[in-house]
Amino acid sequence: MVTLINEIQSILNCSAIYAQKIVEYAEGDKDKLNYQIERQLAKQENNQAILEVEPHKANKGSKLRQEQKYDCYITKHNYA
Repeated sequence: MVTLINEIQSILNCSAIYAQKIVEYAEGDKDKLNYQIERQLAKQENNQAILEVEPHKANKGSKLRQEQKYDCYITKHNYA
């Protein structure tokens, strides 16, 4: 069992707990296990990376001003 978890960790590049959860989900069925591994690999290939966006140098450290007030867009109704 430990070698299986280590193999899954190396294939998916994941934690031991995550690999153990995959094994527990398979419940001893090799087809389910292979399906889960293939599914996770496909997920990793198709997910886009998260990019860190930094503010422009001109705006860094300053507060952005609101030019419009949004309460003018709210319609007021009398329900009573």
